[in-house]
Amino acid sequence: MRTSRTTVSPGRRTRSGLRPVPDLPPVPSPRQPADEILGVRKGHIYAFPIWEIDPKAGLVILYEANPATGQLTDIENPRRVALVASAQLARTDAKPRIVWDYVGQTVREVEVREGEHVDDKPWADVIAGRPVTIAEGMWDKAERDRQEIAHIHKIKPRFNYDHNLENDERIEIWRQVELRHARDDAAHRPRWIPLELRTELAELTAERAIIGAGLDGNEPQYPLTVLWRFVSSWPPAVRAVATGLLLWAAAVWGTVVGLTTWGWPRVLALIFALALCSAVFAAVFGGRKSRRRKRWKNYFRS
Repeated sequence: MRTSRTTVSPGRRTRSGLRPVPDLPPVPSPRQPADEILGVRKGHIYAFPIWEIDPKAGLVILYEANPATGQLTDIENPRRVALVASAQLARTDAKPRIVWDYVGQTVREVEVREGEHVDDKPWADVIAGRPVTIAEGMWDKAERDRQEIAHIHKIKPRFNYDHNLENDERIEIWRQVELRHARDDAAHRPRWIPLELRTELAELTAERAIIGAGLDGNEPQYPLTVLWRFVSSWPPAVRAVATGLLLWAAAVWGTVVGLTTWGWPRVLALIFALALCSAVFAAVFGGRKSRRRKRWKNYFRS
């Protein structure tokens, strides 16, 4: 790997010795390669071979094959024979077909990303073999992204989402989870859990284990803690709406208290507070929505 060195001027000294010439790249530390400082690293674009699945049933498609050779009888237009939960359940007269359904990039070893995808991707159970490096080179981040986008447009994988929205055959991420669960149910195995839900599940399991062991009897259950656990279980959209309503109610109550303190009649103060707070919240959140729509329009135009 190419390294960058800092040269010195022989006639200029400081207390610590020779002074580095300005406007040169810094000397990299032993833990930070020079190419990483310059934004250039060795990158890999890889693709996963995957057993072809039915986008509606989620099961592996079996095609008519020659029992003697194990080859598909028609490569170009194979005839579908059956659907199975796993490619290991294939019949002797039928075989699944391998397709390239996922493209990714990495600056680490491809085997490392393979191990991560086996754990965090819902399609990991239909991987047909090791990932294949389809391009590699010394690239910066922009060039790696360009290479990945180019190969996604060329291969048209169904499991990619980013830079693949024009592919009508792509399978949405939420749908990939449903199809994985369909394969799990057909194979009579526990359902796969998305990575972002595993932490919450582990915490809930640990909490139930503590309660089951009777270890929570000495732990005080503070009302705010109990309330926060209850609220944190709500969906994000529900929490956002509830927070907005709570702020609106607090603003109305504060306005009514202030106006009645100044001598306003209670009914008139309530009407004025409702109108004022509603107008302010409508202007604030309406402005945010309009700005968000404008940003999205400018994004798609660009």
